[in-house]
Amino acid sequence: MSTLSYEFIHRTKKGTKADLLHTFLVIPKTSPYHYPMTQLQVNNPLHGVTLENILTNLVKEYGWEVLGKRIRINCFRNEPSVKSSLKFLRRTPWARKKVEELYLKHYKTGGI
Repeated sequence: MSTLSYEFIHRTKKGTKADLLHTFLVIPKTSPYHYPMTQLQVNNPLHGVTLENILTNLVKEYGWEVLGKRIRINCFRNEPSVKSSLKFLRRTPWARKKVEELYLKHYKTGGI
């Protein structure tokens, strides 16, 4: 039987008579919600980088034509623009994943 340490977070609902409504959240210290967001994202190279920054850096580095050959997406091949590509990438998880993977691959080699 393993023992977990818990942290009790006391929250009071404001605006009630004498603030009588209380809720207690029990969060195990092993939970990712126990730590601030900055500690969770320490090893994530995409933390703080917007999709727009990723796309504009890739376009500067490769250009639309090469980018369309490396990632076969129509928004990179037919009348490409940052605005239309962002709209497509935000709605299509598999395409966004490919763009992020290319960015990370290029990022690790020191290109961007």
